[in-house]
Amino acid sequence: MRALAHHSFPLENDDTQRFDVACELWARHLLSGEKAPIASCPDHTLRGGRAWAALRKFYLQHRVHESNQLRARMDASQQLLIDVEHSLRKSSSSNQQVSQAAEQAVQELMSAAQSDSIDEVRKAIENTAGHLRDQLEAQRRCFDQEAQTLRKRVESLSHIVEPQSNRDLVDPLTQLQTRSSFQATLRRYIELSRVSYKPLNLVLVDVDLFRDINDRHGHPCGDRVLVKVADAMIRSFPRKHDFIARYDGDEFGAILFDTTDSETVRATQRLLTTVIDFEFKEVGHQVTCSAGAAALQSTDTSDKLIERARHALNYAKQQGRNRLWQYAAIPSLMHH
Repeated sequence: MRALAHHSFPLENDDTQRFDVACELWARHLLSGEKAPIASCPDHTLRGGRAWAALRKFYLQHRVHESNQLRARMDASQQLLIDVEHSLRKSSSSNQQVSQAAEQAVQELMSAAQSDSIDEVRKAIENTAGHLRDQLEAQRRCFDQEAQTLRKRVESLSHIVEPQSNRDLVDPLTQLQTRSSFQATLRRYIELSRVSYKPLNLVLVDVDLFRDINDRHGHPCGDRVLVKVADAMIRSFPRKHDFIARYDGDEFGAILFDTTDSETVRATQRLLTTVIDFEFKEVGHQVTCSAGAAALQSTDTSDKLIERARHALNYAKQQGRNRLWQYAAIPSLMHH
């Protein structure tokens, strides 16, 4: 079931998240006999304590849904190719018309050239130039119209051709996941953490004095700093199920599933050290980061967990920056 979740065809974003969670619940049902993830399961449907009939129904329903979405995307892609072919044929026809007009103009000029009248030659040249200009302008309008039609066609089909889970989820500068992807994944991991009884830690990382870097050295310099910090995030949280993202501006986030508090501290300290070791000659001083970490509690929502990690991050900055602070280590009077 876990392999099915990992290798299944990407569906619309919400469906993919629900399917991954359902597969994990089914896996735990098969492995340990935990309650099957269905509303009700009569005893006569169980064989060996496992809801095989319900599992078969779940699997077949998913494959039908998967097949329908794949077929829709293939049909949309095929129609787009047909539209492109039509546009190319139309453009080719327009090119032929211009070529014929040019050939006719050449013939008219050659005929005029045999005349002894300068006025006839000048008139032929003027007529030919005007005719060719009109043909080229008509061709340009045709090309523009076809290009606009194709653009609209691609935009109208983009929600079908391209899976929702892959759109607008990658930050173009750092190539990390975006905030929306981060929030959706955090909700999913919170649910997985609770059904699997495995720890979950959230880390928020902020570049120290980043506004000063932008103001003094320009935004291109600031962008290079962000790219390097993103690279440090990738190197410091390298496990397959570590999820990292550019959360907001110069703030990054890491979701660490099945990770203890001590493991979280080691990985985050490695990140802070990696950033310090980077050389930014144009900045003129070491670039540092601050980080706040919070472990998932039984009553946490995703917003509550983010709020506690941010509180820890702010406390780390208050203590002098360039450090990690865990929410649990903040003096009790500082807690919300």
